[in-house]
Amino acid sequence: MNDQISTKLSVINSSKGNFSTNIQDYLKSITDDEMVISIGIIYSYAIAEAAAEDILGTVDGGIESWGEKLLAKNQKNWSAVMGGKAGLVEVSVIRNILAHGSLEFDQRSINRLKSVNYQGPYKLGDKLALKFLDLEEYRSRIRSLFRFAGHRHPSRK
Repeated sequence: MNDQISTKLSVINSSKGNFSTNIQDYLKSITDDEMVISIGIIYSYAIAEAAAEDILGTVDGGIESWGEKLLAKNQKNWSAVMGGKAGLVEVSVIRNILAHGSLEFDQRSINRLKSVNYQGPYKLGDKLALKFLDLEEYRSRIRSLFRFAGHRHPSRK
């Protein structure tokens, strides 16, 4: 008797084509911690950037630029925010590494961290290895930025 599951999962989307995989591969992908953490960071950052654009009308520059503008609207500065400017730039750099698929710290990432006097452990060539606690930390920093910028989630007002 064959113990393998041979069931196929098919998604049909007429505008973008079809996707098909076996159910085992699909289940592996959604139980992969790294994948879930990556999605959480990328999604959280995207929501933050979209909210900043709604508030400011534009998000020119990185989080160091639009984050400062958000804080200034509420007479706050980076010292109030969990992790400060360097901590939020770290979140942005991590998001960029994940979104672009490099999975390691390149010179551009290191330069950006150094530009805000980041004092963390990362150095050129380090591989990105994240845990759920990292996801929690990074999401907390983003929430802190918006809390001190005077913005609350609509369901938490």
